[in-house]
Amino acid sequence: MLISQEKAYEMMKGDVEILDVREDWEYKRGHIENAKLLSLSKVNIMIEVIVPNKDKEILVYCASGGRSSMAVNILRNSGYTKVYNIGGIRSWPYEIVR
Repeated sequence: MLISQEKAYEMMKGDVEILDVREDWEYKRGHIENAKLLSLSKVNIMIEVIVPNKDKEILVYCASGGRSSMAVNILRNSGYTKVYNIGGIRSWPYEIVR
């Protein structure tokens, strides 16, 4: 499910997990504060280690929205119930960590 970046920003004030599904080199160039790096190729392998609670709210992003959409589908198919695609960091209007 795609949600607006404004809604995601508000959700980040609460108890949510933020996943960046880009590659390490992309993450190092800049990421959303408190985001955990979990590249798309490792989502189905490592997600239960990073987020064991399948009912936790999870916000997922990438560079432009394509990989995050795929990651959301993987997570939902793995039983995660509150997973939201917030699109790409390229259009993120708020601060990022560099």
